[in-house]
Amino acid sequence: MLWYEPRTSHSRLSRLRLELYTGSGGLTVSAHAELIALSARYVASRNATVTRYDAVWDRLSAAEVVEFARAVFRVVRRSAHGERGTGDAGRRRDGRVVPFPVTRSA
Repeated sequence: MLWYEPRTSHSRLSRLRLELYTGSGGLTVSAHAELIALSARYVASRNATVTRYDAVWDRLSAAEVVEFARAVFRVVRRSAHGERGTGDAGRRRDGRVVPFPVTRSA
């Protein structure tokens, strides 16, 4: 899932989020590296967080966020960049769902 939103209701800056928790796999190492390289063109490194399962880019201008989202979508959709899991990620052997740990950033 990929979406963007304004930082506040009156802000000229936006935040772009990529979430891969709902899929059965994550990004490959090459896709992870490509997203980091792509990030450098649009946002300062201190305003970007890219992991195997999600990414957040903060402080994007409203004019650039759509173009950047399109580029991120193209990277993620390439079949060579997705690793397939077993399809039961986040589940225990007995079938119960295991909650993902939530971290709060300051």
